[in-house]
Amino acid sequence: MQKFEGTKISIKLEQGMFEEIDRISARLGQKRAETIRNMLNVALDVFHGYEKIGLVKLYEIQKRAKKAIKEETQPSLFKV
Repeated sequence: MQKFEGTKISIKLEQGMFEEIDRISARLGQKRAETIRNMLNVALDVFHGYEKIGLVKLYEIQKRAKKAIKEETQPSLFKV
């Protein structure tokens, strides 16, 4: 067995997601950890692509705008 060097993490998954990862791992003949690493690599590649075309920045702007609108439209004890 090949030794993998890296940082170990612990996460909590919904049961359905856990079962789906196990199903995919079995289909590919991989250990669960290898499948999860591969999935995370794909997700990081997608995220970096989103960064390059500006979608991450757009999401950040939308999130700040939504927060500002919520703060403006909710009554506050400290507003004058």
